[in-house]
Amino acid sequence: MTRLHGGLDQLYAETDRVLLSNGLGVITSPSSQTNFKWITDTVSHIESLYSRIIPFDYKAVGNASWHEMTKNYVESAVQCGQEAKVAAVSQDFTLELEEDGSPVKIQFRYAGKRIADPYREVLVVSGHSQLLEAFGAVVSGIHFEEKHWLVLSELSPGV
Repeated sequence: MTRLHGGLDQLYAETDRVLLSNGLGVITSPSSQTNFKWITDTVSHIESLYSRIIPFDYKAVGNASWHEMTKNYVESAVQCGQEAKVAAVSQDFTLELEEDGSPVKIQFRYAGKRIADPYREVLVVSGHSQLLEAFGAVVSGIHFEEKHWLVLSELSPGV
């Protein structure tokens, strides 16, 4: 969990740098799937959903999104529409299921952070999932890492 939380600041900084340098205006379609230049050996797939006009205040959308992300993570969670009590969350759990009579165990770890600037809301989530057991056998080396961010801002002041 410490590694996931430590990586959130780096993820936010790198993502912010890419978005600001490329600009969201270069995305012309409502949805695009792009493989950016690989920085490491890790296969990266970036999916962007871009909408110039959402008929809601970006702060309200940010608050609602953060509420949905934190409602199961935080003790004494806030009601939707109230100000969030935390700026970072983490969750660690193991899912145990049975597939055709054979046990399957998957471990999930998630860390999330909210950055609220005067002109935008940014939600960043980093996750690591690992297969621990499949069909009754212990498994190692099978894992999945995911990183998500949501950037909300005004199109122009007041809009």
